[in-house]
Amino acid sequence: MTTVLIVQPGIAPQVAQVGVTLDWLQRSVGGWIEAIYERDHEWVGFVNEEGKIMGMDFNPLAQDIAITFRWRGALGDMLVGPVVFLGKEHSEDESVAETYEDVSQEMVNYAMHRYAAVYDV
Repeated sequence: MTTVLIVQPGIAPQVAQVGVTLDWLQRSVGGWIEAIYERDHEWVGFVNEEGKIMGMDFNPLAQDIAITFRWRGALGDMLVGPVVFLGKEHSEDESVAETYEDVSQEMVNYAMHRYAAVYDV
C-alpha cells in the first residue's frame, strides 16, 4: 500500500493508503493518465491526459502544490481536474510495473495548510 495525496478542484485534499495500479489511477483522474514530475523526480503526479480538452475545472490547489514542490511544467501550463501525488517512482526492471514511495508528509502538510487558508476553514 502506498500513501497518496488526492487533490480535486474545490474539495479538501485527501490522503489515502491505496494499491496503486493503472486502473486505480485512471479511475482517480477520470480517464487516461499523464504524469507530471518534480525537477529531480522526487515525486510524481498523475492528471487526466485529456482534462483540458474535456473542459475539466482548473485545480488551483494542485497547481500551487506542484509549483511549490518544483514542478517542471511548461510555461503557462495549468493543472485541471483531479491530481494524484505520489512519492518517487521505482522500477527494478522494465518488465515489472513501477512502484512508488509514499507522498511526503511535507507535501501533505502544505496541501492541508493551503486549503485551510484559501477556503478559510
